[in-house]
Amino acid sequence: MIMKKKDVTTKGLFLNILWSLKRVYCYSKRYFICLCIDSILSGVTPIILLLIIQKVIDCIQYRTGDFRTVIIWMVFLSCFELLSTIFQIFTQLKIENYELQFDAYFQENILTKVSLLDCKDFERSKTYDLINRTQYDANAGILGSVKTLFSLVSSVISTISYMIIILKYNIAIFFIVIVLPIVRYLFEKKYNLLEYEVEKQNTEKLRKCSYISHILTNAEHFKEIKMFNLFNFFIRKYKNIKNICNIEFIKLHNKRAITYGIISLFELLVDFMITVFIIIQAFNHIISIGFFVLYNNSIDSLKGSVLSMFSQLSFLYKNSAMIEQIKEFFNIEEEDINKDGIVIGEINTIKFKGVSYQYQNQNEYVLKNINLEIESGKTYIIMGNNGSGKSTLMKIIMGIYNDYEGEILINNIDRRNINLDSYRNKVGVLFQDYIKFETSISDNIRYGKIDANYKKDDIDEVMGKVQLDDLILKKNQQLGYQFNEGLQLSIGQWQKIALGRTLVSDRDLYIFDEPNASIDLVSENAIFNTIAEDSKEKIKIVIVHRFNKIVESADFIITIDNGHIIEIGNHNELIKNKGLYYNLYKLQNDVVSDNADIKGGVKC
Repeated sequence: MIMKKKDVTTKGLFLNILWSLKRVYCYSKRYFICLCIDSILSGVTPIILLLIIQKVIDCIQYRTGDFRTVIIWMVFLSCFELLSTIFQIFTQLKIENYELQFDAYFQENILTKVSLLDCKDFERSKTYDLINRTQYDANAGILGSVKTLFSLVSSVISTISYMIIILKYNIAIFFIVIVLPIVRYLFEKKYNLLEYEVEKQNTEKLRKCSYISHILTNAEHFKEIKMFNLFNFFIRKYKNIKNICNIEFIKLHNKRAITYGIISLFELLVDFMITVFIIIQAFNHIISIGFFVLYNNSIDSLKGSVLSMFSQLSFLYKNSAMIEQIKEFFNIEEEDINKDGIVIGEINTIKFKGVSYQYQNQNEYVLKNINLEIESGKTYIIMGNNGSGKSTLMKIIMGIYNDYEGEILINNIDRRNINLDSYRNKVGVLFQDYIKFETSISDNIRYGKIDANYKKDDIDEVMGKVQLDDLILKKNQQLGYQFNEGLQLSIGQWQKIALGRTLVSDRDLYIFDEPNASIDLVSENAIFNTIAEDSKEKIKIVIVHRFNKIVESADFIITIDNGHIIEIGNHNELIKNKGLYYNLYKLQNDVVSDNADIKGGVKC
C-alpha cells in the first residue's frame, strides 16, 4: 500500500537529512570522512589566507619587520595554499569516485525493493511515478542533501569567522550585510519548493513522453508506426505534452528572474555604499591598507557565505521534498510471502472452495464462488470470452493475487499458511505477453532455471522439442535490432523460445496462456505433443481460444462466463451439453467450413 504525501516541515527536514545520512553512512564511512575534511578545509582556508595577506600588506606599509619577515610570511602563505589545494584535490577525487559507486549501490537498492513489491502495485500508475522519481532523484536527493549539509557546515565556519572580523570593525555594517541574503533566501526557498512541485506534477506527463519516444524508436513498433503513418501524430503529441510541461516552468522562471533582479539591484547599491565608506576610512588613515583589504574582502565573503548558507538551506528544503518521495517509495508495503509459512516440496492437488475475487475500487466481483479441484497428471483447458475472468483466475493460481475470498488448498494445506516463494517455485508459466530477452536463444531458455547446471546438449534438446532445430547452430548469437549483427526472429520463433524457457523450468504446475497464438499449424501438433510428454506427471492448465488437438484430448475443459464456472467436463461431454463450449466450438467450425468453401471456389 502506498503512503500518503506529507508536507515538508522543519522537523521533516531534520528527519529527512538524518535518513539520508544513515543511507550514505551505511554505504561508506570513508566517504563521510572525506566530506568532513573537505568541508573544514573549504571553511577555514580562505580566512587563514586572508589574514596572512593582511599581515603581509601591513608589514610592507608600516615596515614593522625586515624584508626577511615578509619573505617568511609569503613562503608560509604559498605553502599553506599549496598544501590545502593538494588536499582538496585529493579529497574531491575520492568524493567523486565514491559518488559514482553510490549511484550503482543505490540503484541496486531500488531494484531490490521493486523485486519485493506485490504485482498488484504495478497495476497503479502511482507506483510507476514513485519508481521513476526515486530512480531520477536518488543521487540529487540523497547525496545532494548530504553534500549540501557538509557545504552548509563549511559556510557556517566561514560565516562565523567573517562575522568576528566584521563585528570588531563595525556592527552596523554587519547587520546591513546579512539582511539582503536572508531576503534572497526566503524567495529562493519558495521558488525551489514550487519548482519541485511542478516537477512532481509533470512526472506522469514525462512518462508519457518517454513512452512515445520508446514506441517511435523501438524496432518492434517501427513497422506498424510507419505503415499507419503515425510518426507525425505521435511527434505532435510528444511536442504538445512537452510544451504543457514547460509552461509552468517558464512562468516560474520569469517570476524568479524579476524577483532576483530587484534583489540584485539593492545588493549592488548596498555594496557600493559600504565600499565607499571603507575607502574613505582608509584614505583618512583610520584603517591601514591591510585592514582595508581584510575588511573589504571579509564583507564580500561574509555576504557570499551568508548567501551560500541560506541558499544551501533552501536547497535542503527542496531536497527534503525529493527525499519524502524516495522514502515514500521505500515505505511501500512489501509483498507478504509468509516467510515463516509451510515450505512445500511439490504440488499434487489444488482445491478452490468458494473463491471470489474483487479488484480494489470496483463494486463487481470478477470471480464468483469458484469451486474447482485440480490434480497432477491431468490437463485442464480454460475457455471463455474476453473479460470472463480467465486471467484473474490464472493470477490467483500462479500466486500473484493473494487477496481472494474463500479458501484454496494446496495438498490439503490452506495456501495462506504456505510460504509463497516455495509455492511459486513449483509453478511454471508461459505468459501471453512473454519477455523477449535480447541476449541469445541459449540465455533466453536458461532463464527458465537460471541456477541449473546445464550440460552441453541440454539447450539443443529443448530447442528440438519446441521446433527450433534450424536455429541450434545460432543459439549463442545475439538477438535483436539494437545490437550489431543481432539475429532477427519471427513472433512465432519468439513464442517457441518462451515455451522452451517454461518447459526447462521443471515445475509441478504449468500454466500455458495461448501457447499456439503465434505458432504455425505445422508446428502446433508437435509442440502440443511435447507439452503433453514433458509434463506427463504434472498439472497442466492451458488457456486457449482456438480449438485444437489438446482441447479435444484434455481431461477437463472449464468454461468461464461472467466470473462463474459454468461447465466442467471433457470434450465429448460438453458437446453433448450444448452449452457455452458447444457454441464456441460450433462457431469456430462454422468459420472453418466457410473458409473451406471460399477456398474451394463458388460453383455455378
